Amino acid sequence: LKTTLAQVERPLYMILLVIAGALWDPRAWQGWALVPIFVAARVAGKIMGARVAKRVGPKELPDATTLGLALSPQSPVAIATIVSYYAIYRTQTENAANLPWLMTATIGGAVLTELTVQILARMRGGLRFDMDSHSIHPPSVKPAQMVNDPGHEPIGEPSSEPRGDQGEGH
Repeated sequence: LKTTLAQVERPLYMILLVIAGALWDPRAWQGWALVPIFVAARVAGKIMGARVAKRVGPKELPDATTLGLALSPQSPVAIATIVSYYAIYRTQTENAANLPWLMTATIGGAVLTELTVQILARMRGGLRFDMDSHSIHPPSVKPAQMVNDPGHEPIGEPSSEPRGDQGEGH
């Protein structure tokens, strides 16, 4: 079942995005007015939550800004929820007027959050998860590579060479 779900996840997500795009009317200015507020609140909230997690959580967590930025992108569940909401309430006149701007705020927020996180991560030199993965994962688990940088090895595969670029600011 796990293998089947892994194989169909991306195609289903693409279908969801096509449906959302077909239903979306991006001309709703009210939704665009909410997008920057939504993104700022989401990213700031995730970074503040990551600071608390770093303070009270396990010492193996990456620095708070890296953790907050890594958690910031929006889940496809938000887009699926707004598509479902649209399908249910589009015929009800009292709620139908709000649908275009709710959809714009959700989809525009998702896109702007992705862009914001990418820009902030690049300004920081990337999101580096330099930590001892064996303290988090059992030795039999090999996590996916989290840094797309030729100078860094995937997490879970320790290097025999010393690395001098590991700093709190990376």
